[in-house]
Amino acid sequence: MLCKHLQTSWPVGADLPRRIPQPGESGSFWENRGDRHHAGVDLYAPASTPVLAIQAGRVLQTYVHTSPGICPYWNTTYAIVLQLPSGLILRYAELGEVMVSIDQVVTCAEIIGKIGQVLLPNRVLPTDPPYIQLLKDTHHSAMLHLEAYATPPPEQDERYLGGNYFGLTVPPPDLINPTQILEEIILLEQSKTT
Repeated sequence: MLCKHLQTSWPVGADLPRRIPQPGESGSFWENRGDRHHAGVDLYAPASTPVLAIQAGRVLQTYVHTSPGICPYWNTTYAIVLQLPSGLILRYAELGEVMVSIDQVVTCAEIIGKIGQVLLPNRVLPTDPPYIQLLKDTHHSAMLHLEAYATPPPEQDERYLGGNYFGLTVPPPDLINPTQILEEIILLEQSKTT
């Protein structure tokens, strides 16, 4: 999925632990959230933490990902869709700031945005979904939401909202589990230090 001959970078800057949610954990790939399934992996970090390009690539899209106008407990966050040289498409979402533009070519480890606070804890009601309650209760309101695709995701998909697919029991055919990509980056980092 990643080009083996190219440099790679962990997508979250700062000196934070490399923690990938495991299957069944909050923020894991295809986590069952009752009426929806999670389309990516959430990497929890403080708001404004730099978000880095995993590999060099070209920016295909930037847009608003969440907002209170869509869902009252959401803050306004943004997404960047980046195509890597291998053809892999990454959606970096729930960003507080976008620092790139469409068609821009970015280098590996270049800062492309900053983590946003997606959840407005004071607007979460007892009737909101249990996974939202858990995020509020565990103080996980800021994160990088990372998705991977074999082909560019459609700009509008009535089944997709805020990093989740509704009405599907299996992932769409072009959606790829980003856990494998993140694990590959960790292994490459570890091999450089030994």
